[in-house]
Amino acid sequence: MDDFADVTYVDLTNVMGLVTEGYCIDFYEIPNIDLSKVWWDHNAEDKLSFEGQLYYTFNDHIFTQTENCRAVFFNKELADDLKLENLYDAVRNGTWTIDLFEQCAKKAVSDLNGDGSIDSNDRVGIVNWGYIGLGEALLTGSDAEIVKINDKGDPYFYCFTEQFQNIYTRVLDLMTKDDFTLLGGDPQKMFMNGQSLFWVNSLNSASQLREMKTDFGILPAPKYDEEQESYWNVSPNAHAMIVPVTVQDLEFAGAAMEELAYQSHQTLLPAYYETVLKGKTTRDEDSIEMLDVIHNSISYVIKIIGTEFSDAIYNQMAAKNYGLTAMLDSWKTKVETQLADVLSQFEHG
Repeated sequence: MDDFADVTYVDLTNVMGLVTEGYCIDFYEIPNIDLSKVWWDHNAEDKLSFEGQLYYTFNDHIFTQTENCRAVFFNKELADDLKLENLYDAVRNGTWTIDLFEQCAKKAVSDLNGDGSIDSNDRVGIVNWGYIGLGEALLTGSDAEIVKINDKGDPYFYCFTEQFQNIYTRVLDLMTKDDFTLLGGDPQKMFMNGQSLFWVNSLNSASQLREMKTDFGILPAPKYDEEQESYWNVSPNAHAMIVPVTVQDLEFAGAAMEELAYQSHQTLLPAYYETVLKGKTTRDEDSIEMLDVIHNSISYVIKIIGTEFSDAIYNQMAAKNYGLTAMLDSWKTKVETQLADVLSQFEHG
């Protein structure tokens, strides 16, 4: 095979195919890198490693994970008009939860045309392109991913737990009840027109808000409750770094990655924050702080058996199906067998 690159980038949906075919080098075997440094993404290491091996990850040399990360944009002028509490302080205090998110959203609802119904001609609390987009952001924010890594470093299906199904129900309630969430249509237009308090979308959407007349703020996805330790923001299909097995000079590749990551942390990351905030009427320190919170709490989906099963779960959400148990039971044996087969390829010894 040709030594075509020292490092390359592959989206999370497809990268496991390269890993299982043996095309990627374990990052723990690469010299001259220090994954404990702040310019390497520790969440990526925690969530994408398995069987004591790490075949793809992220550092501050690339921004696909941050660009692709889902966050909560909010209309600061509308928040002031509604006399909402300081939402930045809520994040700092750990009280930025789904309950508070919902409470604020409900206060924003207004039947602007007086026709007795709430639709795209009125003002709502939350907009997004669809159930899957908002559902994935809120499930992940609630620390309810379909697959998690246990204390031994092994992937397992968290979706089969009672707590996952409780959170799934709570998220579906938020999206379907009381007319304060509007999904579909043109959510960006509604948000820019002041017709929604919140818009949940990827951070790269900030560039589309430069013509917005009122100032906007950026928040992480809300937690499930105040007991949850960390905020989590999903980056569902970012392009991860891999080092191909064809690399001839692994020491050079490691040294180059480490230096690029360090220099990027010092210079590119602050420049990226400024780019995200460009067009805001005030480039306030609160916004910079929130971008740091989001950047440091990105959660990655380990698509270790592909996406068919996770897609099936989100399709249930899109169909507003609360009865998830029967669907999960029908998949359980199949996906657990698939997972065991993949992990067996990477067992040490």
